[in-house]
Amino acid sequence: MPLHFQLLVWKCREAGALCAPSSPAEGLLEKKSASSKVETFINTPKFQPTMKQEPDSKFIKVRCPKCKNEQILYGKVSTQVKCLVCEELLAEPTGGKSKVRGRVLEVLE
Repeated sequence: MPLHFQLLVWKCREAGALCAPSSPAEGLLEKKSASSKVETFINTPKFQPTMKQEPDSKFIKVRCPKCKNEQILYGKVSTQVKCLVCEELLAEPTGGKSKVRGRVLEVLE
């Protein structure tokens, strides 16, 4: 039995959806009803994954503090970003959102 199915069965047991059979003949009947209970549990709205409406990352327009050049950057850079004109450092990665050295003019959607 795959691991993800075992976890579903375990969650159903916690919720009281499955019971252990007392006899082998009763076990056959319980397996059929248990699978339908698992399907019911999976199809509940609480179990269904939800999607975010908006992404966390955005593009930003930044002005270079040295030469006043405007440049569009990604909000979560993975490498250092330098100005295309004067090579001044504009943004550096921090593991999440980037640290912007220039002035943020606007956030682009």
